[in-house]
Amino acid sequence: MNEKIDSIDRKILDELQKDCRQTLKEIGTKVGLSPTPIHERIKRLEKNKVIVSYSAIINKKKLGPKLSILLSVMLKEHTQDKMKVFESAAKSWPEVKEVFHIAGNSDYLLKIEVKDMDDYYAFIHNRVSLLENVISQMHSSFVLNEVKSEGI
Repeated sequence: MNEKIDSIDRKILDELQKDCRQTLKEIGTKVGLSPTPIHERIKRLEKNKVIVSYSAIINKKKLGPKLSILLSVMLKEHTQDKMKVFESAAKSWPEVKEVFHIAGNSDYLLKIEVKDMDDYYAFIHNRVSLLENVISQMHSSFVLNEVKSEGI
């Protein structure tokens, strides 16, 4: 189903992403509608899978030090089987927070979070290197600061 999203829906989505705990009245005030149509629009967006879940954004600094890495991966072969093997493995690794199949110099971009460099070494050695028959090249970029990590 191709969902029609108008400017009001986009404003509602933006407000929910800023703070999904806002009341319908608060959202309505910001987008110019009363709570009832806001509620109906949100329910429609949920039903049509435009909104798939709600979550909390965590202040990672409060949980202790973390090392974030963007790992670019190039596959040896681009067959569906090789891609499925890689994607399945990447989705199963708890250190991997996001996986993107991309175009450009690499095939995949993974966002990885570990405690420190020792954990990253263990991740590469005990997980990624086990896929040596799939992976051709890897390039690690270490995140210095997350400037923005949310939005539509």
